[in-house]
Amino acid sequence: MAAFFLGQSLMRFSDVLQYRQERVHYFHWVSSELTFNQSELHLAIDRAESAAPGDPAFGELRREFQNTQARIVQLNRMRDDRPGLLTEEMQALVASQIAFVEDTLPIMALPDAQLQSRLQEVEKAVNDLNLARKAALAGYLDRMQALFGENDDAFLKVLKEFAISGAAILLFLLAVIVLDGMLLLKLRQKNGMISRANDNLRAVVETSRDAAVTMDAEGRMVAFSRAAEQMFGLSEDQAVGMLFTDIVVSELPAEEMRARIGRWLREKAQWFRDGRRLDLNGRKPDGTTFPIEVGFGVLHDAAGEELLIASIRNVSDQTEREMSLMKARNEALQAERAKSRFLSAMSHEMRTPLNGVLASLDLMRETTQMNERQLELAEIIERCGDDALEQVENVLELTRLDKLNSVAVGAAPFTPVTILRDLVDRLASQARLNRNRLVLETELPDTFAVVGAERLFQQIMRNLISNALKFTHDGKVKVTLSAREGDDGKLDIRAAVTDTGIGIRADHLDRIFGDFETIRESYSRFKSGTGLGLSIVKHSAELMNGRIAVDSTPGEGSEFAFEVSLPRVAEGDENCLMSPSESVRESEKSTRMNILVVEDNQINRRMLVDMLNAKGHTVAEAADGLEGVSLGRAQAYDLILMDISMPKLDGVGATRMLREFGKCQNVPIVAVTAHAQPENMKEFLDAGMDQVLTKPLRMHMLDQLFLDLVKSAAASDDAGQQARDETETEEVSATMIDKDVFDGLLDMLDVDTLGGYIDQFEQDAAQVLPVYLDAVEKSDFSTARAEAHRCAGGAAVIGASDVHGILQGMTAAADASDAQKCRDLANQLPGLTAATMKAMRASLAVAG
Repeated sequence: MAAFFLGQSLMRFSDVLQYRQERVHYFHWVSSELTFNQSELHLAIDRAESAAPGDPAFGELRREFQNTQARIVQLNRMRDDRPGLLTEEMQALVASQIAFVEDTLPIMALPDAQLQSRLQEVEKAVNDLNLARKAALAGYLDRMQALFGENDDAFLKVLKEFAISGAAILLFLLAVIVLDGMLLLKLRQKNGMISRANDNLRAVVETSRDAAVTMDAEGRMVAFSRAAEQMFGLSEDQAVGMLFTDIVVSELPAEEMRARIGRWLREKAQWFRDGRRLDLNGRKPDGTTFPIEVGFGVLHDAAGEELLIASIRNVSDQTEREMSLMKARNEALQAERAKSRFLSAMSHEMRTPLNGVLASLDLMRETTQMNERQLELAEIIERCGDDALEQVENVLELTRLDKLNSVAVGAAPFTPVTILRDLVDRLASQARLNRNRLVLETELPDTFAVVGAERLFQQIMRNLISNALKFTHDGKVKVTLSAREGDDGKLDIRAAVTDTGIGIRADHLDRIFGDFETIRESYSRFKSGTGLGLSIVKHSAELMNGRIAVDSTPGEGSEFAFEVSLPRVAEGDENCLMSPSESVRESEKSTRMNILVVEDNQINRRMLVDMLNAKGHTVAEAADGLEGVSLGRAQAYDLILMDISMPKLDGVGATRMLREFGKCQNVPIVAVTAHAQPENMKEFLDAGMDQVLTKPLRMHMLDQLFLDLVKSAAASDDAGQQARDETETEEVSATMIDKDVFDGLLDMLDVDTLGGYIDQFEQDAAQVLPVYLDAVEKSDFSTARAEAHRCAGGAAVIGASDVHGILQGMTAAADASDAQKCRDLANQLPGLTAATMKAMRASLAVAG
């Protein structure tokens, strides 16, 4: 804007100067006009008047007139160049001069005598011209005075505008200078901040424990931090110019690694943008390698070219710790397996003799008429046997409940009143031992039925009643059951056991539910028991989504109540409303079975056969698994009771062989075993068994078995098969992942690292299978065993329990040189591995 005004001022200044120049020209012309002296012409006229014709005075007159004419012509020519500058007076003067010349010129051309006669006319014209010049001079002076005044005003105005524009330009230039100074100051400050940031970044990089290496698109290193110098044993001068692949070892060839570095810079893949790190190996100048984690990022140099920066961390210590943790985990797994083997052996060795004792007792009661003394002794035998069995079952039950923590507990209709009534009847002898009175009080009918875990409910109440009887003397133990409508449409069940025993102090109430806890201070005179009863009660209640409420007063007694919400059974379900004894009697009336008993222990076999005969069934006997397979393939039986641990062929192998072909291919096979561990149960069911009964076998257990068989027979074969398939699927799904192992790995490792282990195992399993099968086809069972055993270790580490079981089976089959079993197990591996890996990745997605 200032420049515009300045330009306008300059243009006006130029116009003023031009105008002044024109006035100067006009002034020169006027001056010339006014200074035009005609005195010489007057003198020539005077001399010619007094001279005779022919006198030279006439020639001089004519010459002087010509001079005057020439001067007038010249002045007129000057006037024509500036026509707009003449005033009226000057125009009149010019007109007079022109008229003078035109009038006088013919006179001057006359002869001397005639000219002399007209000289007065000429002199008068000259005088008139002088008068016109004087008038023009007066008008000129006035005009010049006005023009110079206007010119001065315009000139002053232009000067003022020019001064203002100049001042504005100066202010603008000053503002520009100030702004430039401020920008320069800001720029210097910013450059200082950038310099300090660069120095800080360099300090961070140099002091970081992680090495920083910068490289170009070709993988050639251009910067090498101090930590990198210490990590790789190279100075920056040595490292700059080397290829990144010279200090890093990967599974890829060096050329491929360099090509990938270039692609990473160009494409910036998702993993690259997410900041994921790669597991590689670093290499020192002496050739030694060490594990590293490498993360990548993008930088720009001064020219704007992209560079790749690698953040490298030495994970040797972390890898060593992980290996130590893995070793500790493996040792813990081995200890867990040793514990399982011990518990299994203890269960088998203790249950086998207990089976003979209690089964003989049941058989004696069923088949022998005993007097009062004999009944008393029988009760003592039963109580001692039950006590011994309780110790075994408590330890095994706690282990089983721990494994059920991550498994949905199956629910089915049951009648809690009949269960409590049966428990009260069965524990009556124990009550009489301490001179207690055991009663059941409830307003609910025996047909009252709910849906829930019957076994857990029975276990909770049995332990509570048994515990109350143990710590009560000469008193009363009352069992009550009540139900009311809940808010969610379920029934709020409360089953309570109230005793008049010694009670429990308030500060001990939190301890009594711990594993192996006994309150010795309060119960010093009661030394029996493992301290697991209430712990089992608490675990079982939690599995049913219930709770245990305790109210106790020392010296007066205690009340333990199990509170849980359960759905009501729809009316009309007769199977639920029928009492067990009535159902058994109905089943006994409706069918008599032809049963095969396969048992190597002669005492146990004899007791079982006599118990079945007492029920009216026809029984065939086999002393080992091979004999049982022979009989089962040759004749169709209604039921096969199969022991597990037998010479020649165990019960699992015998069951698998019977399921292959023969007349008993689809006959129910029930395991009767002292192996009561949860993993044993799964193995038996997977082999093709329908149910598992644990020793010692009692009459009421056989009654329940026959009731279950009658119910199963009432359903269609298709529905029964579908139910078994669903049950097996749930069991397989529940045991597919060892939750303890998997959760432990999640605690130790991040999701990405554990995901990498899962990917690696899946690849290993896929690679092992063809090698294993090829070795089996070539009868190279040692190679097959080595491959399966190696992969089994990986499965155990990540907690793939089912896959681990298959691989162990493949190892055992290779040890036995059983090619067909090797192929059968190997064919199960791909599908099971895929399902397990999918489940593990789903768990990782939830955890991440």
